[in-house]
Amino acid sequence: MSAFVVLVPAVMGGPAFAAAVAVAGAAMGLKLIQGASAVEESWQQEAEATSVEVDLPKNYALAETVDEGESTVLEGNGFRVTFAKTGRGDVQMRVEGQGKSERELEKLGRDLLNRVAQQYAYQKLTKELKKRGFNLVQEQVEADQTIRLTVRR
Repeated sequence: MSAFVVLVPAVMGGPAFAAAVAVAGAAMGLKLIQGASAVEESWQQEAEATSVEVDLPKNYALAETVDEGESTVLEGNGFRVTFAKTGRGDVQMRVEGQGKSERELEKLGRDLLNRVAQQYAYQKLTKELKKRGFNLVQEQVEADQTIRLTVRR
């Protein structure tokens, strides 16, 4: 028997979100930056940096994982991506790049959000399957980045 499951997380929060951001970023050549506030200030001083704000779905619960004024920053390949909580409790995602067009930055942001959602769903699904007594037999990543899992009880 086989099943095809498509998961889209409605709420993301806690360490699972941070892990999903780190894994998704790494897959795109981005690295999680520690001590982001100091690095953030130096990046903003770069004259040629272009930036765009990427809309996050209202149900993205990063707001629950980050205190007001804190941020999660990924950097690499000439890009910087910052997830931050505003004073109103909203989450913003800013994508910056030196010598990059707004279109390139927007695409990177959308791609990253899709990968974060996929990683979050993957983590939640595998954890739940294990909890219910299933064993992961095989995992395949397709050319289009679809992940196929084969499990057995």
